[in-house]
Amino acid sequence: AMRKFPGLRVRLVPVGLNYFSQHRFNSRVLVKYGEAVDVAPRLLEAFTQGGDPKRRAVQELLAQVQHELEKVTVAAPDWKTMKTFWVLRDLYCPSKRLLRMTSVEKVLLAQAFAADYDRVKGDPAVDPLLARIDQYARNLDALGIKDKANLESALLLRRHSTVRLLLLLVVRVVWLLSLQVVFGPVYLCLFPVYAIATLYSR
Repeated sequence: AMRKFPGLRVRLVPVGLNYFSQHRFNSRVLVKYGEAVDVAPRLLEAFTQGGDPKRRAVQELLAQVQHELEKVTVAAPDWKTMKTFWVLRDLYCPSKRLLRMTSVEKVLLAQAFAADYDRVKGDPAVDPLLARIDQYARNLDALGIKDKANLESALLLRRHSTVRLLLLLVVRVVWLLSLQVVFGPVYLCLFPVYAIATLYSR
C-alpha cells in the first residue's frame, strides 16, 4: 500500500487476545491494544528493491510486530512455562487478595512475570524455585484441583471450628442426596435416549 500510494502512513496496531475459558461458549476475553508500529521508510525502500533486501525488510518488520505482541499477551515458549506463570502469579499474591482479583488483574500480573522470564531464565538462584513451582503445579493436577480452590479450602479450615466443618459436611452430603432423589427419575427417563445416541454415534 505504501509503495502504491506514496506518502501513505501505515501503522500496525498489536492486539492481544487473552482468553480465560476458551473451551467454553460465550466466555470472557481480555483485549489489550499495544503501541502502534510505524513502517519505517527505509523498510519500504528495501522492500521495493526486492530480493534479499525485501526479505530482510519483511523479517525486521515481523520481528518488531512480534516484540510488540509479546507486550500485550502472556507469551511463553511452551505450555509448561505458561502454567508456571499462572501458578507463580497465584503464589505471589496474598490468599485473600488472590480470591478478590479480577480476571484482568490476573492476566496483567502473569504478563509481568512473563516479561521478565528471559532475564532470570537459567539463573542458579531462580531455577530451584521454578522447579518447586513446577512440582507444586503437578501436585495440584494430580489432585484435580486449582490453586484458588486450595486457598479457599485453607481459609475455610482456618475460619471455622472442627464441629462447624463437620456440620457443614453433613449439610452438603444431605443436599447432594436430596438432589439425587429429585433428579434420579429424570436420569432414568433420559438414559434410553443416551444409550441409543451413543450406539448410533458409533
